[in-house]
Amino acid sequence: MTEAVTRVQVGGTAGSEPYEVLIGRQLLAELGGLIGGKARRVAVIHPEALAETGDAVRADLAEQGFEVIAIQVPNAEEAKTAEVAAYCWKALGQSNFTRTDVVIGVGGGATTDLAGFVAATWLRGGRWIAIPTTVLAMVDAAV
Repeated sequence: MTEAVTRVQVGGTAGSEPYEVLIGRQLLAELGGLIGGKARRVAVIHPEALAETGDAVRADLAEQGFEVIAIQVPNAEEAKTAEVAAYCWKALGQSNFTRTDVVIGVGGGATTDLAGFVAATWLRGGRWIAIPTTVLAMVDAAV
């Protein structure tokens, strides 16, 4: 049985472009295509509690030819600190991460918020993808 994918266009606000939100199950197979051809490196930010999920995402992307940087952060709201953001920036810097590379946040709202912030503040802003693992995180990350 094929899972249906719902695609929703979200209009951009002043100074930002519109973007697409994909809703559905088993969307990891589409991840490489969403990242696109310019990115060579992908940073996967995930909390300690989702280490297995983070490993699965990293393995899938590595099989597709991406250089994958693993960044494990504390669980939940403990991840939303300047120190944790600095830890992420350090990992990006050590990996020669560029603006054409992509940050992926896997987890709840705190992790996807952190990943979006890290991407937005790295080299004047880069691309990022949220892989929310809760309904609340899905809503939070989409708007």
